[in-house]
Amino acid sequence: MDWGSGTGISASERAETCRKVAEGKFFHEFRYPGHVAVLGGVGFQRRQGHTEASLEIVQLAGYNRYAVIIEILSDRGDSHDLDFVFRLAEKFSLPVLEMEEVWQEFIRKKQLITKKAEANLPTDFGVFKIVSFENHLDNKEHFAVVKEPFGEVVPVRIHSECVTGDVLSSLKCDCGSQLANFLRYMSAHGGILIYLRQEGRGIGLSNKIAAYSLQDKGLDTVEANRVLGFSEDERDYAPAAQILKALGIERVLLFTNNQRKTVGLEKYGIEVVETKRLYGRVTPHNRFYLSTKMKKLGHELEEIFREVNS
Repeated sequence: MDWGSGTGISASERAETCRKVAEGKFFHEFRYPGHVAVLGGVGFQRRQGHTEASLEIVQLAGYNRYAVIIEILSDRGDSHDLDFVFRLAEKFSLPVLEMEEVWQEFIRKKQLITKKAEANLPTDFGVFKIVSFENHLDNKEHFAVVKEPFGEVVPVRIHSECVTGDVLSSLKCDCGSQLANFLRYMSAHGGILIYLRQEGRGIGLSNKIAAYSLQDKGLDTVEANRVLGFSEDERDYAPAAQILKALGIERVLLFTNNQRKTVGLEKYGIEVVETKRLYGRVTPHNRFYLSTKMKKLGHELEEIFREVNS
């Protein structure tokens, strides 16, 4: 599109067209075809692309949601690498933001998960409160189980969904026993269990079963994920951080063997005051799996293996 009666191709004319878009001029007031291409963002929570990120940046800076984006090219028209971008930014004193930084600020500043309903939940471990949420972040039905009272620093467990372990009592993992151990602790001491719909470290149930099939052929859990085209861990803990904020919680005692969860909460504004190990059972069926998590994923499981071997 172009604005005005000129050719629209000069830098000043294109800048004027951009200004008129930002002023809220109606699209029928522009001339077509033109020299400014219009893009529409679909929401940063749905797509972490340049279009969506640019809109969030200008809004976080206090401006209307209009932005101009360009691709930085070489003299030959090729895309430049990140090293060139940093050199260019230094030359002209420009800040450089990576997509992950924008995403972190987006999650910190925009509350996309809010409480929806709650009810009492009597269980074998005690009576808890179960809380559901209106979720405009990833649209999944995450939930929380709460036992009050608790202090300013709240015992918290982030538990990723595991149908095979939590529901079917599978011996291939330690998930079900970890869940039971925390519910037992929470019944006595208070706390919050956040149950995230992140089956199979974020790859989903069908892909998890496919990964199990590969593990039956001798691959470990990390190798199986990679063969299927996934990273070793696809999870993001933004939903957990937003759930805690929706519950008014900012400081936690985190029950985990996985330091990625600590990092995953802190980068979204939750203070992890302390971590505490939470072990499940070791079986002949999950021993290799747990050993892989310790050696390749950095899970802190040395103590449980010392106990088993002693």
